[in-house]
Amino acid sequence: EEATQISGTKHTLLMGSLRTPREDWVPRVYYSTNSGGIGHHYFYDRFILPNQESRETTTRRFFCSYVDNPFINQEYRDYLESLTGDLAASWRDGSWDIFAGQVFKVWRHDLHVIEPFEIPKHWPRYVGIDWGSAAPWCALWVAKEPDTGRYYVYREVYVPGLHDREQARTIKEHTDKKELIQIYYADPSIWTERAHDDTTGNQIEQVWTSTADTYISEGIPVQKGDNSRMNGKRKVERLLADLPDGKPGLQVFSTCHNLIRTLPALPYDPIKIEDVDTHAEDHAYDALRYALTSVREQKKQPPNQAIKSSLVNSKYM
Repeated sequence: EEATQISGTKHTLLMGSLRTPREDWVPRVYYSTNSGGIGHHYFYDRFILPNQESRETTTRRFFCSYVDNPFINQEYRDYLESLTGDLAASWRDGSWDIFAGQVFKVWRHDLHVIEPFEIPKHWPRYVGIDWGSAAPWCALWVAKEPDTGRYYVYREVYVPGLHDREQARTIKEHTDKKELIQIYYADPSIWTERAHDDTTGNQIEQVWTSTADTYISEGIPVQKGDNSRMNGKRKVERLLADLPDGKPGLQVFSTCHNLIRTLPALPYDPIKIEDVDTHAEDHAYDALRYALTSVREQKKQPPNQAIKSSLVNSKYM
């Protein structure tokens, strides 16, 4: 009961006790829970997404609400129907796209996730790279539709344990030779130089290089991405909202599983309350922030300035 109040790590440990020597018996675990809580991400990844994407194998999700329960009393029914906001979406409506403390509340799986299509060759393309070694390293490929200004995340690589040369080569392997990438934006921290021993014959010299140097030597000409966390958060929020045609300004191919599972599950930092919690699984989000470095916010002109510009541009002046 209320399974999301327990962390994913504890659930994994509990699953280690789910065993039997009997061959005619299949061990199972049954959960009931709402969205939110410390275990939200664990359940979203293992139960909600497989159900939404019709790829359930070892898990099954069954949705029911208070309307389906003939045993609850009227007082509790009245309580649920009086709820508003995030709590109502979670406890009453059973939404897993909205929970208390969620950063990107506008995310809707049915609107922001789309089936892949062939990206036209003339669309500008960017790659965002979040560096990681022991933690997952992530690269995202993003294309911009010129006519609408909509951005599409169309490819993802998400791998732990790769050193910098392997990362650069992996990007090359996943990029078509005919694919024109305008800019590779990377985590600025990869420009930090580190010393290592370089052996030439019998002579050992200490050489200072950076991960960025390694990327460039492998044919990935990285540039520093915008590392302002608040700018990045605002860009993602603005693009997740609808454009004038009624569709979101950012859509993600269904093949980008890690961005899809982690972006809507990101919570606010408990101390820096306007920022994403950096202790959450934010690698794909950071790669997205870097990929959107070229996005510039359109500033509205003051009314009097707009009138003045109109007069200056008039052919009658």
